[in-house]
Amino acid sequence: MNKDTKKIQDMLDCCGDVYIPDGLYIIDEPLRIHDNTHLHCAKNAVLRLADNANCEIIINDKLAQDYNENITVEGGTWDGNNLNQTRYDLKGEWPDRFHRERYFGVFMRFIGVRNLRICNLTVKDPNAYCMQLAMVHHFTVENIFFDENMAFGWTDGVHVNGPAKDGLIRNIRGATNDDLIALNCDDCLETEISCGDIEDVCIDGVYAENGYTGVRLLSCGHSLHNVQIRNIFGDYRYYTVAFTHHNVHPGGKCLLDNITIDGVFSKKTNPKDNYPIIYFAKGTYTTRATLRNIHRVEDHSTEASNVKIEAGATVDRLVIDDMTLRYNEGSGPDMIVNEGVVKEFKMY
Repeated sequence: MNKDTKKIQDMLDCCGDVYIPDGLYIIDEPLRIHDNTHLHCAKNAVLRLADNANCEIIINDKLAQDYNENITVEGGTWDGNNLNQTRYDLKGEWPDRFHRERYFGVFMRFIGVRNLRICNLTVKDPNAYCMQLAMVHHFTVENIFFDENMAFGWTDGVHVNGPAKDGLIRNIRGATNDDLIALNCDDCLETEISCGDIEDVCIDGVYAENGYTGVRLLSCGHSLHNVQIRNIFGDYRYYTVAFTHHNVHPGGKCLLDNITIDGVFSKKTNPKDNYPIIYFAKGTYTTRATLRNIHRVEDHSTEASNVKIEAGATVDRLVIDDMTLRYNEGSGPDMIVNEGVVKEFKMY
C-alpha cells in the first residue's frame, strides 16, 4: 500500500465525514469504505489507479459478505488509467461462478449496500465497467460525467446487477464504450457477483454524444419490475433503449414488467446503421411497455426504425403516445417494425 492509498484509507477507517482536498492521489489497492461514511473529494482532486494495480479503486468493505449502510461517494475525478491495467484473460474458459481474485476491469464496485449515494463526480478511462452496483437498496447515482478514451470495449457506465430496488439514476452525461446505464437482473458469470430481481427504479436525464446504448434492460432468469426511464438525449451508435435477454444463463426466462419510457430525443450517430431507437430483442417477454414523447429528427436517410420488436419477442401490452420521426433529407423505414408478438397495441 503506497502512501496515498494509506493516507486515504486511514481517513476512511475513522468513518464519518472524510474530505480529500485538491491534488493527485495514486491508488494501488482498493479503498475500502465503511458504514456511515461520506467521502467527499474536492473539485480538483484526482484519484488515479496506479500502473499495473489491476484492481478496483474503491469498494464497500463488506463486499457481498453482508450489507453496508449509509455510504456516500462524492466529487472529484476518478481515473482508471486503463492503458496501464491488464484484465484477466479467460482464454476461452467459461467460469462457473464469479471469482473475486480475477480482475475484469471493474473500476468502482459496491456490492451489498443500503442507502448508497454516488454523486457529482467524473469517471475517466476505466478498463471496463465504470461502476458496478449489486445488492443495493435505496440507492442514488446522480450528476456523473463519463470521460472515456474508448480504448477498450465493455466499458459500461452505471451497471446495476440484481438484486436491487428503490433506485434513482439521474443526470448521467458523457459517452461510454458499452451501455451507458444497464439494469441487468442476470449477467455474464465472470462479473455476476450476484443476480436477482431489480424493481422500482427511475432513470431521469441521460445525455450522450457518440453513445453506445443509452439504457439496457436485461432479464434471463430473474425479473425486472417497475422501471421508469425519462428524458434521454443525444446520439447513439446502437440503441437508445434496449429490452434484452442475451441468453446469459441458457434456458433462463425473461420477464420485463411494467416499463415506461417518457421523453426520448435522440438520433443515430451513423444514419447508415439499422439499429432501432427502442429495441425489443429476440427472447424477451415484456408484460407492459408504455412509450411516450418519442421525438426524433435525422439529418439523412436511415433504415433504423423508432421501435422494433424482433421475431421471437413478445409484448403483452404496448402503448405508444405521441411519437414522431422527421428527416431533414431523404426518408426511412416505418416508425414501428413488428416481427414479434404484440397481444394488445394502442397508439395515440
